This record gives sequence, C-alpha cells and structure tokens, in this order.
Amino acid sequence: METTRNQTSTLPRKDGSEVKLNLTKLTLLILVLWILYFFGDTLLFVYIWEEATAYNLGFYTHTYWALPSFWLKLAIMFLAYLLLQSLLIYFLNGRRLKNLRFYFGYSFLGFLPKQPVPLKNFRLWSLLPSLLLGVLPAVHGFCIGNGYIYVYGLLGLILGTTELLLCFKLRRFNDEDLIRLDKGLSRITIIRRNYGRKP
Repeated sequence: METTRNQTSTLPRKDGSEVKLNLTKLTLLILVLWILYFFGDTLLFVYIWEEATAYNLGFYTHTYWALPSFWLKLAIMFLAYLLLQSLLIYFLNGRRLKNLRFYFGYSFLGFLPKQPVPLKNFRLWSLLPSLLLGVLPAVHGFCIGNGYIYVYGLLGLILGTTELLLCFKLRRFNDEDLIRLDKGLSRITIIRRNYGRKP
C-alpha cells in the first residue's frame, strides 16, 4: 500500500487502483487558500495597483470580500463552474445524457459519467474549468488592475482545488487508462489498460 503525505492515497485493488482523497486535509487546504487569498492576494493587489496603506487595504478588502456581494460572486462563479463542467462531461462522454448521473456529495456537486471514461478525458474535464474560470481571470484581472475580475478568478481557483489535486495525484497514470468515479471525487478507481508501464 502506498500512502502519501498529501491529501490523497492510492490503494491496489484487483480491478484497478483505488485513489482516495483525505477530505479532512482537503478541507484544511481550502481554508488555508481562503485565508491566503483573502489577506495575501488583496495585499499584493493593493501594493501593486494602489498606495499600500492600511486604509486602502481595508477599503479593498471590504469592497471585494464583503459578505453580501461575496455570496453573489461565489454563486455566480459556482454556477459558471457547474455549467462548464456539465458541458464538458456531456461532450467528452459522447453527447449521451443517459450515460450521466447527477451526484450530490461533500466532495463534488454536478454530473458524472456512469461508466468508466479515459483518463485523458477526465484530465481535460478537471483542468479546463480551473484554467478558464480560475487562472485566466485571476491573471487578467491582476494585470489590468481590475479587482473584481481578479476576485472571480481566485474564487474559480478555490472551486477547482479538488480537481487540480486529483490531476496532480493521477499524473503517473497513462492517458489510456480508464477512470471510474464510484463515489464522487473522494474515491475513484483507475483501471489499467497499458500493462507494459508501471504506475
């Protein structure tokens, strides 16, 4: 049995390798990211684009992260993330709705395939929303000095933390291998198709 000090572990099974996420450590990671983005990235943005004073830091922290508008930003980003992931899994799964199921759980909310899919499709499905709704808006907003776009990008990165962590954990598996999502993203099974290569 191979275990890592990360938020995941890999267990051998007779029908493949089971990859588990440690949900406690994942939750702590997301909380640390929230705090880092809330204070650190706001401070960096104010330092680059405004005069670095306590007043500006408090003003921009309240402007971008205040509760009434924050929940609206989070809801908008969550719906955009869910829509993009649903469209991707629909097209990557052969455009068949009967092969999809809606999953509601602690680690994931959205559509997942009922049958195993190639790992290359899963990587595209898990990385593309984080790049399009997280990395690109954050970099764009930071470069042009638009704090609202920057905050939307940071929220997109937080929403994609689970998928990015899984992609990092699955980097040693081949693109031809199949992935079965039994219980959301907290426990998945990798079915080996390329037996000439060690995992």
